[in-house]
Amino acid sequence: MNDTTEDTFPPADPKAEFERQCRELNERRDFVALPGIRFAMHPDDLWFCDDVSDERYFNERFIEPRMEGDTAFLARLVVGWGIVFPLVGVLILAPLFGEYEGIKNGVQRDITDMFWLLLWCTPFFLGSWLFLWLASGAGNKGGGVRFNRRAQLVHVAFNDEVIHLRWRDVRPFMELGSHYGIRLCFPIPYDQHAGRDALWLTRTYRGRPYELRAAFDTIDSATFGRALERIEFIRRYMEHGLEAIQPHPEAVAAGRVRKPSGFVADDRSRLRKAFSLGHWAYMLALGPWVDRWIQRKADAYQWPEEIERLCAPDADLSGYDTTPVKSRTDVYYVYRGMDQGIVFVDANGKPVHGVRR
Repeated sequence: MNDTTEDTFPPADPKAEFERQCRELNERRDFVALPGIRFAMHPDDLWFCDDVSDERYFNERFIEPRMEGDTAFLARLVVGWGIVFPLVGVLILAPLFGEYEGIKNGVQRDITDMFWLLLWCTPFFLGSWLFLWLASGAGNKGGGVRFNRRAQLVHVAFNDEVIHLRWRDVRPFMELGSHYGIRLCFPIPYDQHAGRDALWLTRTYRGRPYELRAAFDTIDSATFGRALERIEFIRRYMEHGLEAIQPHPEAVAAGRVRKPSGFVADDRSRLRKAFSLGHWAYMLALGPWVDRWIQRKADAYQWPEEIERLCAPDADLSGYDTTPVKSRTDVYYVYRGMDQGIVFVDANGKPVHGVRR
């Protein structure tokens, strides 16, 4: 929104505002507009390798990402920071600056040195454990995203706020930077921000549409092609259902199928781990314990009753347009690397020109 004031809130034409916001995003160098959901990725380019057998998160009613591994990664960094810095103080700084020389001169100096040493360590310990406590609370109460196929809605829960977005309104974008960030953009749901004033909306959206991060796995942001495949994963589910996102037979045969999560899979042998600096850093940061703690808190999360009701097997969806958005069968898109980018093709894979995204 552009300098929204009470006189212009809400905008007279939200659809026109959304179109303008999407154009402005597309003009930015760090955003790329992707094909809309009426275009499917060519079937020959699909290579899903996600284990979607867990019916708690993947079923014919909804799918939801489990990305608490991202929170666990940050928690490990901070906990590691809280452990390493005190060790630096004890093993390096104290001997280097003669902190223990007082031991030779009597008990009083030794007590003083230990006091300053503990004073050095305390902020790091307190800071790391405070973050761990906050992170575990985020996993338990923070919320998440559900893609409701039956209602053709995307449910977003964050703290005490619940938002329902129409899937048919989505515009996919890619944010470029240190990674390839999936951004599903929707019109700002003004009617669901009834308790917010124009100033809050202006500061929150800053002239941009409602943006939703839609990663299901840590590797979703690794490459442009992988991020595109995740968007197609969601699109195919919302149009066709669970059968359309099953892992590729060759991926199954090669043993490359794994559950999508925010945790990085480490399939190395024990011997290789023993000589891995990253593995020892993970252990020093109490990685296994932190991961289990965050996972347990995330498992205990309870979705708001409003969302559970809309996702129930017998949900009353009479007030919603539940018709899936059908993709075109004459034109598809493929990704041909950074040199060619996204190319539109026909069913036989031949380029098609003049297609608007």
